[in-house]
Amino acid sequence: MAFYTEHPDYNWQYIGVEMTAEAATIDETEYGEPDLVAIDFPGDTRFEWLGLNWMPEGHGPPDVYGVPHFDIHFYLDPEDRINEIPWINYPPGTGDPYESELADDQFPPGYFRTRAVVNSMGEHLFDANSHEWAEPGIPSGEDFTQSFVWGHWDGNLNFFEPMISTEFFESLDQTVVNSISMPERMPDAGNYPTEYQIAYHRNRDSYTVTLKTFEPFEASEG
Repeated sequence: MAFYTEHPDYNWQYIGVEMTAEAATIDETEYGEPDLVAIDFPGDTRFEWLGLNWMPEGHGPPDVYGVPHFDIHFYLDPEDRINEIPWINYPPGTGDPYESELADDQFPPGYFRTRAVVNSMGEHLFDANSHEWAEPGIPSGEDFTQSFVWGHWDGNLNFFEPMISTEFFESLDQTVVNSISMPERMPDAGNYPTEYQIAYHRNRDSYTVTLKTFEPFEASEG
């Protein structure tokens, strides 16, 4: 279930998804195929839809993210536009496959490029300060548990993505709140979340992944 809540009088907003404990701790040996659930958000929000990707064998780099996990994409662009994005791998020296490169004022501090555009998503930017990386592109050897990923395509950021392993969900017995490394500006002016929260709810045996602490950003100059 996706949710969006705001209270203009108190200037707070939350947007997120709730999964049952059974879904969040899914057994990859029983559900061994990757899957995508597309969910529209209720209410009026800058996020167009949520793409919940189940990755039973993880994804690349396999020595970093090759464990069962969920990729939870909060998309800023409509689903039909996202689905038009092609798969492109462009090693160093081959040039960038964009008509417009990601604007400098939209590049989040501390992140690095993967140089691969995933079809129906975009190019992912990984957090070099997350525990699974020793430095940009160099794995630390620590097991991936949860991290925040940015995405972009053709000049603009296009998704926010908490990435969470089933093992992390299984071990979670409290609420975890992390800051999001935010760029100077966003594709369009408005309020955007600056933190993400992962919580277990004993009363209903479920987990929520929430973007919160919205703050105003100016439109990119790129």
